[in-house]
Amino acid sequence: MHRTIFHSQNTHIMKKSAFLILSLLLTICISACKKNTTDNGNPGLEASKTNSIKKGEPVVFTLPETSAGSTVNWSVSPNANTQLNTSGNTASVLFGAKGTYTVTAESGTSTATTSVSVTDSIYTGGDAPIPPTILPLVTGELINISVSRVDSNSITGLLFIAQTTHNYPCISNYLISETATDASGYTIQYTGVNVPGGCAGNNAKAGGFNFLFPFPTGTRTITITVAGKTYSGTITKSGDSYTINWPDTTGVIISPTSIQ
Repeated sequence: MHRTIFHSQNTHIMKKSAFLILSLLLTICISACKKNTTDNGNPGLEASKTNSIKKGEPVVFTLPETSAGSTVNWSVSPNANTQLNTSGNTASVLFGAKGTYTVTAESGTSTATTSVSVTDSIYTGGDAPIPPTILPLVTGELINISVSRVDSNSITGLLFIAQTTHNYPCISNYLISETATDASGYTIQYTGVNVPGGCAGNNAKAGGFNFLFPFPTGTRTITITVAGKTYSGTITKSGDSYTINWPDTTGVIISPTSIQ
């Protein structure tokens, strides 16, 4: 009789241990299933890079677990000196100034954010193991340039945020350009599009930044070449204000032309 009671107690202990182990495994499973969600249960926003980002370096953000055909609204805060290129649940962002930014994606009732830190260094190309593909600009390419003023230590200049009209492979592509300066003014050449090696993402417009900094007081020429065709105008600085005289509307469009 005594042995029978011991066996019953032992069986009870084994069942309790099995239950505890099962509960632990279930908790681990639930935690693993939630690893890509935010605290409120919404999907997390993935980023190809969050720290030590250089100015003009393409950073790709992805909102996972979105159904096909879902609309995703993207935003960047602060949005000054940034360029946002979107394709469904994926977006590529270029940052033109040092600082901390928050990227947000909204789809239905889901909202996901991530913060990134941008340094003062300028991006000059990638170091990916697969070499990029360099594509020429398509015939008749039109470059749209948005201009903003940048200030640093009481010194001012201009930031040109350029974007193509046509699409090119890969959402993380970027517009290849070269900026030069001399005593008379500035020259910008747009020569092609860099498509990262191995990228199979959707087509997107190509963008990039050009820094005219510091900009001296007075009038300087601005010459822009797009795929071998040259356009010219002038930029006048008076105090902290800039006036851009740009007659062309066929190959390069610049706006605004007055920056205070």
